[in-house]
Amino acid sequence: MKEIKRNPGIDFLRLLAMYLVVVYHLLFHGGILDAGQNSGAAQLLRVLTLCAVDGFALISGYVGLREEKPRFPVNRMARLWLQTLFYSLLMLLAAACVYRPILSKSSLLRALLPVASDQYWYVTAYMPLCLMMPWLNALLYRLDRRELGQLAAGLTGLFCLYGTLANPLSENFRLWGGCHFSWLVILYVVGAALGRDGWLEKLKTIWVAAAFLGCWACLWLTNRFGVLSGFQLERNSSPLVLAMAVCLMALCTRIRFSAGLQRVLARMAPAAFGVYLMHDNPAFRQVFISGRFAFLAGFPAWAMIGAVLFAALVIFLLGILVDSGRMRLFSLLRKKDL
Repeated sequence: MKEIKRNPGIDFLRLLAMYLVVVYHLLFHGGILDAGQNSGAAQLLRVLTLCAVDGFALISGYVGLREEKPRFPVNRMARLWLQTLFYSLLMLLAAACVYRPILSKSSLLRALLPVASDQYWYVTAYMPLCLMMPWLNALLYRLDRRELGQLAAGLTGLFCLYGTLANPLSENFRLWGGCHFSWLVILYVVGAALGRDGWLEKLKTIWVAAAFLGCWACLWLTNRFGVLSGFQLERNSSPLVLAMAVCLMALCTRIRFSAGLQRVLARMAPAAFGVYLMHDNPAFRQVFISGRFAFLAGFPAWAMIGAVLFAALVIFLLGILVDSGRMRLFSLLRKKDL
């Protein structure tokens, strides 16, 4: 099996998905959705962002599948934990500078134990996957294309399609709507299958774009008219949301970037996860985001969408800048230790 070469489209997808996560959090936590004004436009934008988490998670399997000897991934897990701890403490202190009461013994303890205290649900869910990756790769690498495709199809058929159809009866498989580590494992397998032999690039662009727009429209219409709500189609584990994420990945992988832009994307992409750790920190969110953007709902629909996208872009770029500084700081500290 050939190794997957670096694809600038995947770097772009990593950045785009994280940007969409910021947009979603501004709509949801920022108070725009609760304001009740321009609800149709706000929901249209929100539905677009639903595929961001699945799209981001698919990248792990797409680029992570490799031949490796199974062993405990100490360095990988330590880097993730240290990065999370860095932001957990930094954002708490930043929030305390504006709102002093937010700093307490309990908030400091949670900040010092970010994974155990579930400061970031994605990190808590991703950490077990991070532990499993070497053994998961050892299994998946030995499968041929057909076998890996069958495994991915079986997992999505059972947990995604059947699970969604059975949702009106009960939340089976306890995926927590796709916010559980088991769903990230499934997406890792699906991402690995999609990356095998450039399968995504074989799909016709027109059909991929049509499928993406169709899923987007279906999700918005079901939300707008309140139909099929029992199936919980807007969750991460929904087949419509996963299909949007796969289509978005397929579209991004076929974009042709100039050499200069490829270098920019390659430098920015590693900082994408830091954007999440910065802006969705509970203390930071409470002080700087929660309810702070509700006034945008009073704008005309087009202006509201533009303002949300612009505000999200500012937060996104700030996060990229901050995490670039963090990476440089960590690099200097490692060199000093050596």
